[in-house]
Amino acid sequence: MTKESPILINLQRSQTGITVWLSHMAEDGTLTLSTCPLSELSSRTYPHSTRLLHDWHSLADARDMQSVQSAFWRVFWASLAENPENSPTPIPAKLNPTPVPKPTAAHPRAFKGTKYQPPKPGIQKLMLQAWLADDRLLDGFLAQIDLAQHPIIGPDEKPMDLGLSSASPSSQMLMVRVGSHTAITPPKLPETFRRHFLWSLRLRPVTEWIAWLRIWQGLNSPEHGQTLMLLARLCALQTSAHAWSKLALCVAPSRQEDILRAILKYKAFSLPCDALQAEAITALSAETENDERFLHYFEAILSNLTRGVSEEYTLCGCHLANHPFLRSRDAPSLLAEKDCEDVPVADILRMVSAVGPDNAFWIKLSWIFCSQYPGFSDVLRDTKWEQLSAQTAYDWIDIFARMDWEEHPKQTAARWQVIQRCYRAWHDSILTTPGPWQEKHIILVRWVYLSWEALDTMVDSLSHLLALMRRLCSTPYLQDYHCGPALGNLAQPQSESGWLALLEADDKVWLTLERACRRDNDESLITRGLYALAQAKPELTVQALLAAPKRLIETAHLLGCLGYDQRRQVVNSFFSTSAWFSENWQALEPLEACRRILQRCQQSHLDSPLPRRLREHIEGKITLREQQIDRHSRLTLQRLLPTQLLGLEEEVWRLIDAPFSLRHHSRQANHAVRFHASVRDNRKVFRRFMQAYSRSGDRFAHLEHPLNQAWFKAHPKLDVHLWARQGIRHQHGEICLALETDPLEVLMLGSYTGTCLGLGGLCDDSAIACLLDGNKQVVYARDQNGKVIARQLLAIDEQDRLICFYVYPLNTSPELLEHFRAYDEAFSQALHIPIFEESSGDYHVKTILANYWWDDGAWTPDKQEQLLT
Repeated sequence: MTKESPILINLQRSQTGITVWLSHMAEDGTLTLSTCPLSELSSRTYPHSTRLLHDWHSLADARDMQSVQSAFWRVFWASLAENPENSPTPIPAKLNPTPVPKPTAAHPRAFKGTKYQPPKPGIQKLMLQAWLADDRLLDGFLAQIDLAQHPIIGPDEKPMDLGLSSASPSSQMLMVRVGSHTAITPPKLPETFRRHFLWSLRLRPVTEWIAWLRIWQGLNSPEHGQTLMLLARLCALQTSAHAWSKLALCVAPSRQEDILRAILKYKAFSLPCDALQAEAITALSAETENDERFLHYFEAILSNLTRGVSEEYTLCGCHLANHPFLRSRDAPSLLAEKDCEDVPVADILRMVSAVGPDNAFWIKLSWIFCSQYPGFSDVLRDTKWEQLSAQTAYDWIDIFARMDWEEHPKQTAARWQVIQRCYRAWHDSILTTPGPWQEKHIILVRWVYLSWEALDTMVDSLSHLLALMRRLCSTPYLQDYHCGPALGNLAQPQSESGWLALLEADDKVWLTLERACRRDNDESLITRGLYALAQAKPELTVQALLAAPKRLIETAHLLGCLGYDQRRQVVNSFFSTSAWFSENWQALEPLEACRRILQRCQQSHLDSPLPRRLREHIEGKITLREQQIDRHSRLTLQRLLPTQLLGLEEEVWRLIDAPFSLRHHSRQANHAVRFHASVRDNRKVFRRFMQAYSRSGDRFAHLEHPLNQAWFKAHPKLDVHLWARQGIRHQHGEICLALETDPLEVLMLGSYTGTCLGLGGLCDDSAIACLLDGNKQVVYARDQNGKVIARQLLAIDEQDRLICFYVYPLNTSPELLEHFRAYDEAFSQALHIPIFEESSGDYHVKTILANYWWDDGAWTPDKQEQLLT
């Protein structure tokens, strides 16, 4: 089975027939040469095969030249004669008919009136196939033929005007004249070249013969092998594209075959011959020591040329990829979709000097961005890399890489236009920030622009944004904490008055928000909730942030558990229909407003914002003076906004806890209800578990599920009770490692350690698989107070091996990692199953009740230390 259709290399005529020479390419790119009779040649490979075969057969019985003259010359132009050294010379027949004898006394026909009539002499066959089989005989044939009576028919099937006086044409001279239209002495061709190239060149100018001959000779005149077959195939595909094959002469012999193969692979011969200069390839080959790396570059050049990307742009990428920081690494991909004329190489080198050799991949990315984002070269030029630390420089260039996150090219283009208008102001603001705070400033810029949706308003808010960022990048704030995504979602819908309020907010407000966002999962939930609130009521959200930041953050955190559509629906519905916001509290008499607030709180089971004495006054238990009532009423109305947010929280809880009624059972149950609201995958099976747990409280009910039971039966060696219900305990001083059997505690494996399996995490639905699948268990390490300080997921694969996953948090101390390793070994011995080792191959941990889970790889303490490093 071939990878591509066979290519016709030669049609060779001999006395026995016409032989076809075909070039085949196998799936691995290897070329082979085969021969077959013309009768077996497919018309897809040579459309004129049927006509040529008919012409050849018509020459076999021809007795006069006139009847087969056109067929004779079609065969001549469509094929080549066999090498005279390999073919016997036939005896030619007479070309002219025998003259009629004159009547004489010796000839019976001379006597008229006699009855005897001798037979007429037979007309001999001309043996035209034999004449065509040998160029020497063919030249003699042409010398004998009467060109006036039988003119030479050209490839266009019209008589040729040779412009000759007395000299007889030769077969090779005819081919030269057809291609060059002048009488040129044909070059002497070696037999190998003649057999593999001349048929493709037979109707081409003699200059192309010479060009291909010199390339073949420059490649050491190969008599056989891949180089010969590659060159012959390229000649057959595009005879005029010899300049492409000539590129092989610009490199070392070890690279020549790869050059030809790449030209064939990318069909570069169909491109203009001046698309790639030989001098550039010579220079690239000289500076690239490794053959594989050079081939990688050359293929990138050809691939890009097929997409309209100039050689100059790709060669620039090749030279950058040969930077000392990258030479020891695998050659980067240099495929590009767009051309670029402006690549500031010197500024890219300044950038890579700033980020350091470990981040040298930015060389290639910067080269790519120059074509993807018009004007990116100005970013490289304008940035004062020398004034940035390595980490700050990395974070700065990383801002522009985040544009690849956009799903639609139009959105990416719009975001890039905004960046072009903003980056100089960002850059100047960062440089005016004290060095240790610059990294935080860049992180704030990155997250704010990524979370900003109304891009046109970002430019208008730029001065306010940068002023607020510079404030957050100074004392009393911490360098390690930031609230970038929350700030972006909170700020983008604000008016001028809202911005002024944010700028004048007390430091305690922003410190509270930053501390709340220190974990990625919490930041994600808070950001989602703030977005919903700010989009619905931007001024109210700012007021809540200033008046009750903790309450606003808790409300946003709870709202963030809902999906986008559900979150927006709940917020809009609450603000438009709830009595908390439909009532005009400021228009009421203060005491009446307080009475209604108390009534709403009692109906909603919320803590009242009324001071105790005012509440007792309303209930008739005591009597207050007017001044006291006025003071307490003002205080109540000041506390109204947090209470309204509590009302929103109660509405969310009513929605998410209605099927379970578990919210108040325990901290773990409260977490499970929010977890159910936040996950998307594995939601159905988790919902069934939650409903069953709320009814019975059986912590092992999920193990009785038929699918888990079927898995246990398929692994009879496993001690199910020890594995799933009991486990073992290890005490190391004040730290205890034990298997967790409380399902709601298991669900908190990511929330305890702040990993992606926690509430609001990227892979939170995987925690459901860890809880419900019978082949997965969680081990917690707790201190003397019962607080979880680390955890590890264990699983059993389909070959009854214990798979030990990474210990989280990743910065767990080496001493505690050794305790986990000792626990794993003791547990495997108790279960009588081995621990999986990487040297034994791969493993497969099945999903049983869940339909998805995240496998982060088998663990050893050494691997965890390497990961941290």
